[in-house]
Amino acid sequence: MEYKRCSSCIPGSGALTEYYQPGQLSPASVRWLNLQEYQSKQLMADNGIKVQRFQVAQSLDQAKSIASTLSHDNHDVDEFVIKAQILAGGRGKGTFSSGLKGGVQLTKNPQAVPAIVEQMLGYKLVTKQTPKEGVAVNKVMIAEALDIARETYLAILMDRSHNGPVVVASPAGGVDIEEVAEKTPELIYKVTTTLSTIPDNLDIKEGLSKDKAMQIAKDLRFPPNLQEEAAAQIARLYQLFLKVDATQIEINPFGETPQGRVTFVERTSQDPIISLQLQNRSILSIFCHYCHLRFKLMLPLFLVLFSNHTMSVPVVCFDAKVNFDDNAQFRQKDIFGMEDHAESDPREVEASRHHLNYIGMDGNIGCLGHDNHVNGAGLAMATMDIIQLYGGSPANFLDVGGSVREEQVKLAFELITSDPKVKAVLVNIFGGIVNCATIANGITNACKSMNLSIPLVVRLEGTNVEEAKKILRESKLPIITADNLGDAAKKAVESLNQ
Repeated sequence: MEYKRCSSCIPGSGALTEYYQPGQLSPASVRWLNLQEYQSKQLMADNGIKVQRFQVAQSLDQAKSIASTLSHDNHDVDEFVIKAQILAGGRGKGTFSSGLKGGVQLTKNPQAVPAIVEQMLGYKLVTKQTPKEGVAVNKVMIAEALDIARETYLAILMDRSHNGPVVVASPAGGVDIEEVAEKTPELIYKVTTTLSTIPDNLDIKEGLSKDKAMQIAKDLRFPPNLQEEAAAQIARLYQLFLKVDATQIEINPFGETPQGRVTFVERTSQDPIISLQLQNRSILSIFCHYCHLRFKLMLPLFLVLFSNHTMSVPVVCFDAKVNFDDNAQFRQKDIFGMEDHAESDPREVEASRHHLNYIGMDGNIGCLGHDNHVNGAGLAMATMDIIQLYGGSPANFLDVGGSVREEQVKLAFELITSDPKVKAVLVNIFGGIVNCATIANGITNACKSMNLSIPLVVRLEGTNVEEAKKILRESKLPIITADNLGDAAKKAVESLNQ
């Protein structure tokens, strides 16, 4: 099977987000559910995908227990990796408020694990993607650090232009995929979805066949003895992608450990974890010599004796990013129930509970709006740009959605004005499905119940706009009306000086 080579840039902090080359992939929609690294790893492990052995600690006592358990002689853990669990990227180069440098630490000494964890838990980690004050670390993942013989890149994402999943692969993994696309675009391959039976493409009905998965493994340059296992892992990732309604699963690196390693991984917390290095067969050799049987004959018996354990081969998903389709929340309740709100703005969380979208910023003009004709994000950006054009600065933006009710408008005002930096509010509604009269009633009721004391500028356009304007006039409230967006932004900025 021949792959289509993608020579376009793939931007996005190591994450596969969108393609800009015409005819390639269209920009992906923004998705708001984010899982911590350990949650993504557990999700993969639960679906038969190979990951490092790990546990999560929320206290020093748990860290000591995990280090002791993983460092037991039978576990054969040569090195530990301790990773702060936050959603922001750039952890490895971050700095803790405790003074510790690096949110990813390595140690071969199990006694050193609690001391490292102590400098992470409860402290704030500052990275290039966190706020200036950093993000508090409440959980750390303690995992077995595995040697990586070679790193590859694998991603599966939903692409609207191809009406289905697209597989993107590269034998050059472990680095930012943007860099690979820029310097060696011939090393990036993709398999696109089709509704027809074109050999090079992914049949949406058939899914990822065994032959296609094997070809991906070959083009990722796995050696012959690992291609079958790599193909099996690729197939399971594709099955997981469909099962959880993912919009993206990105594995970087999708790697191989040094050849010769076989690990027996525990299935229950009561079972021991047994690791054997086939390059040093001392235990098996003695056992086989004692029984006067050849190693190959005894290995099946040995596996039967340890029937509670499964064998892991040296193809591992070392790091993963998983995005989900918000529209599938109704049938992925367990997945969405895993969402960690510890790092979220409480106002964003409260807004989402009421089917509103809130984004906080640093200015002093609060913005409320909706656009049924284009999209809310476009209207939001236009509103904020024009505010800045007239010398103002947006403090937040709240999109009320097309099915908004009057009580939601009141809540929206409460959320916007809960920010002490907000000194004026601009409402910009371009209604199609949404009824402008509903917005007007919500605004007047909110102003009366809240006793709003800061300037309020309202621009309404669209369905039932004349009735909406009448409601605002008859309310006798000090509401500043505007004829268009430019007029509204100008009046909002001017109101700050009155």
